[in-house]
Amino acid sequence: MTKLEQQHLAVQVPFKSRYENYIGGKWVKPTAGKYFENITPITGKPFCEIPRSDEADIEKALDAAHAAAPGWAKTTAAERAVILNKIADRIEENLESIAVAESWHAAATRPAYPRTSTSVLSAATMLFKATSASS
Repeated sequence: MTKLEQQHLAVQVPFKSRYENYIGGKWVKPTAGKYFENITPITGKPFCEIPRSDEADIEKALDAAHAAAPGWAKTTAAERAVILNKIADRIEENLESIAVAESWHAAATRPAYPRTSTSVLSAATMLFKATSASS
């Protein structure tokens, strides 16, 4: 029996085996092609790989952000509210997987899981409130 099973953490969440950088609206491999093993402190074993980004990746991200800035600056408060509401909706739709990922990251066991879920849901609520205030 694994530590996760012993602690009743048999939640099945579809984590990918490898993640990429999200730059300029696309998932891209790290420039040098290197990855870290993302190890959960709960089991001490890797559960996915994440990019080992370097200066070149940061430059790509900065270039993409600078390229997007003029368009974002022209976005009205109402349009931004719609975008933030969509983000909040996605957080709510993926509440369980986000909470599990954060619990695994922080080595939280099942008793901490409800608090993590509440924290993730609070983030979505803050986005909703922010967009309501700007309307």
